[in-house]
Amino acid sequence: MKIFAETERLILRELLPTDIEGMFELDSNPIVHKYLGNKPVKTKQETEIIIQSIIDQYKDRGIGRWAAIEKSSGDFIGWSGLKLNTGEKDSLNGKQDFYDIGYRFMPRYWGKGYATESAIAALDYGFKVKQYKTIVGIALIDNVASKKVLQKIGLQYIEDFDCEGTRASWYELNINNYRELLKINYRKKYYQENKERLNKLLKEKYKSDENYRKKVKKYYREKYNEDDEYKKKTLKKAKRRYHEDEEYRKKTIERAKARYKKNKS
Repeated sequence: MKIFAETERLILRELLPTDIEGMFELDSNPIVHKYLGNKPVKTKQETEIIIQSIIDQYKDRGIGRWAAIEKSSGDFIGWSGLKLNTGEKDSLNGKQDFYDIGYRFMPRYWGKGYATESAIAALDYGFKVKQYKTIVGIALIDNVASKKVLQKIGLQYIEDFDCEGTRASWYELNINNYRELLKINYRKKYYQENKERLNKLLKEKYKSDENYRKKVKKYYREKYNEDDEYKKKTLKKAKRRYHEDEEYRKKTIERAKARYKKNKS
């Protein structure tokens, strides 16, 4: 049994013939197939064919969807991962020979973040291990939850298109944008882990470095004048602080008096 990836809560491994019970439960559920053409499977024989098709993809195409196993329970909860769409049969939006990311879970495991968690692992595998140039994502326009996952993991909306009689959205992420995304996420993680220390250093620099202080003031002054949403938030925050913080209130009044005297003279 080959394990392709692990996350904090999931094992993502090759799909096996022994997964038939879980796969049948998944694909025979009409709720699961609401945004998949409303064609749930009716027999385990159909499920066997699906499983064998994915196993063949591992050999013939070098990639296929992965079984998702919940670590805490050991349960098969659905599948996630990448697929190579090749040939006329797999063409979508007028395109062939592309890798798409997908995920499908039993309803009782919805709302736990498993789709996002497994999809991030699949992106990492596709770009880092397989060195794919582009990975796409496809979701029906009405499938808001699936589109949110694609956006959350970094795929960019490209266009809407006709898909088997309905409308779907096409998303993409190329390897260069993926690398930039990694840098941004690393910086965010680093900041969260070192937030207190970094803020302390910036405050000290603000107090001791006059040039830095001028740049910061200029930046926020321009942002205040140009960004209406930021302006509203700043005013709301200032009003709340004025009523709650006596020291801040005194300083505000003193600054206002000083400006009044300066303008009067």
